[in-house]
Amino acid sequence: MKESYLRGTDEALDYWTKRRGAGDFAQKSLAAFNIAQTTYRTDALFRAIHFMEKSGLDVERAQVLDIGSGQGMGLYPFLLTGFTVSQLHGIEQQEARVQVGKEVLPILDIQRGDAAHLPYEAESFDIVSEQFCFCHIPDETIKPKIAGEMLRVLRPGGFAMILDWRFRSPRHQIYGLGVRRIQELFGLPVVGRFPAQLWPQVGRPLSQYMPSLYPLARRIPFLTGSWITLLKK
Repeated sequence: MKESYLRGTDEALDYWTKRRGAGDFAQKSLAAFNIAQTTYRTDALFRAIHFMEKSGLDVERAQVLDIGSGQGMGLYPFLLTGFTVSQLHGIEQQEARVQVGKEVLPILDIQRGDAAHLPYEAESFDIVSEQFCFCHIPDETIKPKIAGEMLRVLRPGGFAMILDWRFRSPRHQIYGLGVRRIQELFGLPVVGRFPAQLWPQVGRPLSQYMPSLYPLARRIPFLTGSWITLLKK
């Protein structure tokens, strides 16, 4: 029987798959209201990788693990910053999403598994990331377990990278976390923060109808709903 926290996460993921209007998550193109949202999420990731490299990360050798990777889309931008496919790994609880990832990019290593019980040796990765994984987990008691597993498999000197919404709205099945909660979970110093997407209520209309205004709105801090937070072990 699937553990209760996994069922809750499945429900939140299914809710947002429908709410986004994306229909089947296997679709290959982005809806217009998500183009700028995805563009600036990727912009934040590029800046975070640049920061990590300047801070001593060896991009040519670093191994990356993405927690709750879905079909692996959060790993694709790494390929544009000097990483090879063999350096990238993902773990995802939903088999359907794993299968889509293997169909889109068969050589990408995505495994089905539980983020609270990672099937990897200790200190195996130089970057361990989660990209909108925590925000889909309603059970707050499981988040420390996942953070603990992320730290277990992270090498000394490596980076934990948290890209997530910074708010909670159980009514909308969003269970995000701010920087203070991130620090509580990981117990590591924050070494960098990078703004990513606008709040959906603002970012989606701008993305669809006035994309030229999107970067201007990102200059207003309280309009930015998702951030990358980097912590160093």
